[in-house]
Formats: sequence, C-alpha cells, structure tokens
Amino acid sequence: MPTDTHHTESPQVSVSDDEHRAKRSVVTPKQGTKGERTRERILDTALALFAQSGSNAVSLRSIAAKSGISHSGLLRYFMNKNALVLAAIEHRDILFIRTAGMPLDHFTGRSVTDDNAISLLLDAMRYNTQTPGTVAIFVKLSAEATAPDHPAHQYFERRYAILVDKLSGSFAQRTGATPDQAERMARQFIAFTDGIQIQWLLDPKATDMQSLALDYLHQLGVKTTDL
Repeated sequence: MPTDTHHTESPQVSVSDDEHRAKRSVVTPKQGTKGERTRERILDTALALFAQSGSNAVSLRSIAAKSGISHSGLLRYFMNKNALVLAAIEHRDILFIRTAGMPLDHFTGRSVTDDNAISLLLDAMRYNTQTPGTVAIFVKLSAEATAPDHPAHQYFERRYAILVDKLSGSFAQRTGATPDQAERMARQFIAFTDGIQIQWLLDPKATDMQSLALDYLHQLGVKTTDL
C-alpha cells in the first residue's frame, strides 16, 4: 500500500447544550463522604438496571427503590433522567479504568493515541470477557443513543469520532495505508468489535472475541505480534 501516512488532528466534537445542562443537574458530594457512597450506589444500581432493560425502560423511581432511597432522595443527586444517564456512562468509564488498570478515557480521548489505539481496544475486549454486564450496558445504551434526542447521543457521537480518528492513525502506521484507506479500516474494525460483542452476549462459549479480533486484524494487513 502507499506510504502516505499524513494524519489530521483529532476531531473537535462539541459538547451539546443538553449535556451542559445535564452536568449542571448533577450534585457531586465530597470524596469519602456518605453522600459520595450514596451517589455511587445509585450509579451502580442504574448501570445494573440499564444492562438488563436499557435506559429508556428504567424509571428514576425504580432506580431509587433498588438503591434503597426515596425518589426525592435520588433527585438530590440527579435532578432529572438525562443527568443520571450521562453520569452513569461516565461512571462506567471510571469503573473500567479503575478495574482494568488501563489509561483508556473514552469520554475525552486524552489517553488514546495513534500508537496505542488498536492495543487499547483489544485490551478492552479482554476486560469485557470478564465483565458481561459492562458489555450489555454498552450494547443497549449505544443502540438507544442512535436516537438524536437520547441523552447519550452526543457522548457516543464523540466517542466514535475519537475512535475513528485514533484507529485511522494506528492503521496508517501499521500498514502504510493512505488516510482514506486507514479510515475505512478503522470503521470496519469498529463495526467488527461492536458486532462481535453482540454475538458474545448471545453465545459466549462459541465466541472468542480476542482470537476473532486478531484474525480480522490479520485480514486487514496488520501485524499483531506486539498486540
């Protein structure tokens, strides 16, 4: 392939007014306090319910009941459903980084570079095989968020823009592809990783995500000995 590996700067995807309003509707207690522990319990409960039913089908009252607090008590931390959904997604990313011990920041992309994008995505898949709830949350919320009025729409739009940009740089470096070719590879690999997660949720024993991902990278012309 041609060796033109010129790569543009990361896309600047703006944060929507809805997200700004949602963030202003969240109360963040001081670290180590009872309030912080209650807030984390609400977020953990929300994620568990979202993994079962998706965010659209789960009410604030049901989250409050499962969290062991009143509806009005929950509203002290999250003033509306949009605020809770966005906070839960950010909480999922924080749990991922903390548990997996990886510098992967889906929300801003600060830690994702052209050099490590492919390997970080593979590391995420390794982690996900041990946490099926995390995969279920992602699959359900990302599908719901295709609706423009979903509170997480801008989050996933920004997340995919960052991944396409960084993975394009990785594919260009590893294969010598042109920018256009590298972007097509990036989109194909993202489509593969999203799709394979659904297959894994349906039949985890028959779906070796890691092995299949490496096979697919080979088909794209990527050497995987260091991944």
